[in-house]
Amino acid sequence: MEKEEETDRKQPLQNVDDTIPSHFIPLIKVYSLLNTIRQNDRITKDKNHHASIKQIYTPPAPPLSPMTSVNSDIIINNDSRKKRAKDFSPVDIITKRQRNTDAARRSRLRKANKMETLEHKVDVLQKDNNRLRVKVAVLENDICHATEKDRRNRLRVLELEAQLALAHTQLVKEYKNED
Repeated sequence: MEKEEETDRKQPLQNVDDTIPSHFIPLIKVYSLLNTIRQNDRITKDKNHHASIKQIYTPPAPPLSPMTSVNSDIIINNDSRKKRAKDFSPVDIITKRQRNTDAARRSRLRKANKMETLEHKVDVLQKDNNRLRVKVAVLENDICHATEKDRRNRLRVLELEAQLALAHTQLVKEYKNED
């Protein structure tokens, strides 16, 4: 029976997700072992405590009165839950608690790992965002310079066209004067 418990305890640790960093696995094993030791101590204390209580006092069953008949279904359901919990042996309860503890620990580690990766993604995206903002600013500056240059070139073209028109009219006048 103890060998089965050991294999049950080791199996969840061997099936740990690949997303958990390898340096956390020894810590998980140590915490799991410490948790098992604590639970075994609690069980022995509980056994001793329950044995002493049973020797001292056994509570009587509560009488059903007309006032409690309205809630009799609830009382029956509560009693049946208690009976189902009593059907399990302490070893089953320990292994279930251990599995639950290990599952919760793995869940917390997965959550921490997910948060770490999300934080890393946030950092990468913020750096990328800042880089793109700088690029946008440079491109906007280039656009500003290009539009200014285009405006100056258009003005220059207009000036040259005006000079050309003036030169043309002078040439036409000179040609007419020669005739």
